[in-house]
Amino acid sequence: MDDHRLQAGELARLAGRDGPVTVLKQTMALKRTKVLVVRAGDVVVKAHPPGTDERALRARLDAARALDGIMLAPLGLERLDGRLVTTWPAGEPLTMDDVEAGTTPWEEGGRLLALLHARPVPAGLPPAGGPSRLPRA
Repeated sequence: MDDHRLQAGELARLAGRDGPVTVLKQTMALKRTKVLVVRAGDVVVKAHPPGTDERALRARLDAARALDGIMLAPLGLERLDGRLVTTWPAGEPLTMDDVEAGTTPWEEGGRLLALLHARPVPAGLPPAGGPSRLPRA
């Protein structure tokens, strides 16, 4: 299947969950789906960009698994039509309503951030894509 035809329903089927399917993110490049993230029930499924380095992605997933209690651990890594697809437990997103109501858990977020920064970065961990995209933005 061509990348441009990657659909949210295909990712939802990989999730294997009942419930509404919500597209959380979809980026396109040259009429092709570059990144697609959907929530299906209690999981989030992400189709990574074509050409994603599988070894680097596996290393980052292993690092996330090692941060149990700090980060949500990935549930799996699969291929869909040649694309790498990860599955994650769905977290509870904060909304502007939370901020305006004063119910934003800043202290809990600060504790999680402190725990994250107290852990050493695994040797040889490849960078995620964000830092390389920042100069282009």
